Amino acid sequence: MVNHQWNLGGGDGGPGSNDQSFSTTAAQYFYAIGLGRGWQLASGPVVVYDWKADSDDALTFPLGLGVAKTAHIGSMTWKFELQAQYFAEQPGTFGGDWQYKLTVTPVIHNPFVR
Repeated sequence: MVNHQWNLGGGDGGPGSNDQSFSTTAAQYFYAIGLGRGWQLASGPVVVYDWKADSDDALTFPLGLGVAKTAHIGSMTWKFELQAQYFAEQPGTFGGDWQYKLTVTPVIHNPFVR
């Protein structure tokens, strides 16, 4: 999934301007491999390129691996997912080398499927 965002107004950098100019492209790759009994290997890192940044600070490129479990608790179905993402490339001005994500998602019935 790919998207590009940029501002359309302002940010001209002129006198008194609050330059909020930005232009970024993001691409999310994601995968889920079913292992059976509600278990999955899954991840969804987001790669970002900032077109306004210096070339050394423009790219953020995480590599991810996660495990997920879908389970029934009472009458509800839930998906629990834990991911670790290593930043193979990232802006040098901020951020760590790793990101950890814990996601808890309720699974709802699709009203369009009988």
